Amino acid sequence: MAENNKTPTPPEHLSEEMKTFYTSIVNKYNLEAHRLILLTRACECLDRAEQARKQIEAEGLTTKDRYGSIKPHPCVKMEIDSKSAARLLLHELGFDTGTIPQKTNMKNQRVPRWKQELEEREGGMAALIAKRYGPDYKAP
Repeated sequence: MAENNKTPTPPEHLSEEMKTFYTSIVNKYNLEAHRLILLTRACECLDRAEQARKQIEAEGLTTKDRYGSIKPHPCVKMEIDSKSAARLLLHELGFDTGTIPQKTNMKNQRVPRWKQELEEREGGMAALIAKRYGPDYKAP
């Protein structure tokens, strides 16, 4: 199967702001197909939260029910829920932990901190094995 290196375009139904966000993320990070779906859903949630915010801004934070009691506008919950869902989706993508793979070739992959520390401290894995098992040790 041939690998497709074409950069995905943002879905048409997203707002211009979310299309820009989507494109910037896709250009910066190496996302697999299932992660692109999560990114799309996060953008949709952020769009929905913005729509709810605009409606609240136009109609007010509260509304009256049929009995005349003041209630929170229904879009308040929609905005909160949409932002929460977007946050969870972005967490799932790894934005808050920094675990999204950057667009790099394999030679430039980030070396884990434990491996860097081992290299600095012990002179690498070969030095650690030689120290532990002797310089003539051959791996099975």
